[in-house]
Amino acid sequence: MLNKFLRAVASALTAVLLMLAMCLVSCENGGAADTSSAPDQTLSPEAGEQTTAAEVTTEDLSKIAENDIRRWRDKAIGGNWALALSAALSECDSVYLPAGTYRMSSVTVPSGKTVYGDGDDTVIYPLGTTVFEITGTVGEEIKLSEHMPDFSDTIKLTKSAGAQAGDLIYLMSQRNCTILEDCTYDWVLGRSYKSGTACFYAEFLTVAEVSDGGKTLRATTNTVFPFYRADGTQESVPRKPAGTVSDYPYMRDAATVQLVSPAHDVVIRDLKVIECKEPAIVGSWMQSCRIERVTMCSEEKSAPKAGFCLLRLSEALDCEVKDCSFLIPQKPAVSLHQKSANYGDYNIARITRSYRSGFDGCYSDFSTHAFLIGKAHKKGTSYGCYVKNCTAENAIWDGIYVSGGCYNTVITGNTVKNSGRGIVVAGRKNYIADNDITLSLSPQTDYYYVRRESGGTAGIALIEGCSVDSVVENNRVSEATTAFLVRDGYEETNIFEYGNITIRNNTVTDCVRAVMVYRHELNVGEKPFTLTVVDNDLSGGAPGTRFAGQTAVVLDPETTGAVITGNKFANYTSELYPAR
Repeated sequence: MLNKFLRAVASALTAVLLMLAMCLVSCENGGAADTSSAPDQTLSPEAGEQTTAAEVTTEDLSKIAENDIRRWRDKAIGGNWALALSAALSECDSVYLPAGTYRMSSVTVPSGKTVYGDGDDTVIYPLGTTVFEITGTVGEEIKLSEHMPDFSDTIKLTKSAGAQAGDLIYLMSQRNCTILEDCTYDWVLGRSYKSGTACFYAEFLTVAEVSDGGKTLRATTNTVFPFYRADGTQESVPRKPAGTVSDYPYMRDAATVQLVSPAHDVVIRDLKVIECKEPAIVGSWMQSCRIERVTMCSEEKSAPKAGFCLLRLSEALDCEVKDCSFLIPQKPAVSLHQKSANYGDYNIARITRSYRSGFDGCYSDFSTHAFLIGKAHKKGTSYGCYVKNCTAENAIWDGIYVSGGCYNTVITGNTVKNSGRGIVVAGRKNYIADNDITLSLSPQTDYYYVRRESGGTAGIALIEGCSVDSVVENNRVSEATTAFLVRDGYEETNIFEYGNITIRNNTVTDCVRAVMVYRHELNVGEKPFTLTVVDNDLSGGAPGTRFAGQTAVVLDPETTGAVITGNKFANYTSELYPAR
């Protein structure tokens, strides 16, 4: 009987010791928590406390998806899940990050791969840098051996670029698209020179046929832009910039072709990145990639530094940022940045030097510019990009900005609220339609971005002289000093001298002015520029209210080529200045 009792006690003690051993192993591996909590040793942003994921036993592995990142938890060294994600991506086409908080350093997402989570319940805490990188590669620049006929499809090179049929190439001109004398009124895409920025015509092409040992390429389409030449002998030296620019004058001695191996078909979706000090997502040389339903936030307790952005893409072809949110929990003191001439302080989401790429359905709660389509120094143009169905609030300058060096941009279905300006375009050939803009700032507002003498707060502004060949239609603008502003730039060459702008079928309510043309003091005399304002419903604010209407259409006295017809006016003291 005693022996039986002792055996029972021994058995019980063994069970207890086994349980203690399992607990020790569990503690060494991060401990146990409920299944919805964050993975191993992940820092909580609120108070620095630690949260952990449920211990995954051999038995548990059968219960989770084959692509669940927890299968690679042994790679999460020191609570950093970057190596675990990289290992998972090497084995799976898609990797699932279940609800929880993951500390993570930078991860490059390869072509054809998807990273996804459970929406805002999947939280990424960056370890000091960008979290997701999408990066392709590009070969050396090979010069053209012969001038390329404008708008043609055949390129002759000094040597083979190694391209095959079906490959992607990047064709970049020797011509600076901001020099009027070289580009002519028909094709100049910008006029700024004070910063010394040089931008060159460029585009992606797909190779259809290769011959002559790889030195002759025929593309599947003709080029969008002209001016691809084998040398730089026809190029003008750009005007000297203000101040000292180390690489002035930056010029290219020939058009070139580069073979591109893009990062392609990457998808990042349904997760949240918090406490960002750097961009959450960066991409370049990419094709057919999508960023969907990702929330990106700056630091919770500190305002971001000037120059901050949350997303930056460049050299993107057919890529889209869709239904993403860009949030700044601690907003900088607006008064500080209203004094700044640096309009790039907070370009929150940027797509530059890209082709048929853009934003759709995104949201920003603070910026200097929320959504930017642009160019960059020494780089190529943007073509066919877009901002659609997005919402921007509290933008110091504007909710949407299209810089010079951009061509054929579409801006439709967006909402901008409580901002200095709604939509500002400096690029050429813009289609701006079906946007809803309510600025709400006082008509007395007067700071660097929205000077009262040059239009004040404005719903839609076309600026700097090159935003011509544009159509503005079916928009709704309210509570602005000027609903539609055509405004020369600060520099004497950034003036409207040519082209046309059409403003039609728009609805304006509670705006001090409906339309204004502001000319630089050096923009004098008649110019071949046509402004058409037709079939709009234009209403100022009621007398005695904050946005009480004054003159509906204000033209510079020397404005020529204006066609003002078929419009309905209400609550304005007069319809047109100067009177015709």
